[in-house]
Amino acid sequence: MPWITMGTQDSGDRMPRGTTMPVPPFVDGYHLPEGEHPCTLEEARERFAVGSSRREEIWRSFTGLLHRLEQIKLFPEVILLDGSFVTGKSDPGGR
Repeated sequence: MPWITMGTQDSGDRMPRGTTMPVPPFVDGYHLPEGEHPCTLEEARERFAVGSSRREEIWRSFTGLLHRLEQIKLFPEVILLDGSFVTGKSDPGGR
């Protein structure tokens, strides 16, 4: 299982690979605190792939990509989730 990290800026305070913590609450109701926030795929899904059909659609596409990578024997060690998907935006990736 890959190590998942999310955030918009690297704080330089990296945790050892495989170490996870609960995804912190949004600091302003919308953005994660600066830095990396390691978590499992399940924790990321529970936090960011719910609440709208658009979020569910993005998650399905993302996990489909992970399955395809496995089929061709590519196994990422780390995945960075970033952008509006890891914010409080109800329509991430929307215009």
